[in-house]
Amino acid sequence: MPVIIGDIKLFSLDDLSETLGVTTVTLRGYISKGKLKARKMGGKFFVSEDALREYFTTIDEENLSVRLQADPESKARAGRPKKNKEVL
Repeated sequence: MPVIIGDIKLFSLDDLSETLGVTTVTLRGYISKGKLKARKMGGKFFVSEDALREYFTTIDEENLSVRLQADPESKARAGRPKKNKEVL
């Protein structure tokens, strides 16, 4: 259950882990890398609704760059029809 303080909705890592289907270790990794903003209070991390919105609406430049480096032809192939392969 999120904690509501005034007009601020806060989610614990346990809440997010259950809702999003990722581990709390993964969420802590996102926090330590600066991908997800959180505050620690009473020994627990809390993520605001605004921080979640920012995370899900921001393009992850690092992952985009890695994907393009792994497959530099992906842009060139976009829009080209797929080749038909005959099965013998």
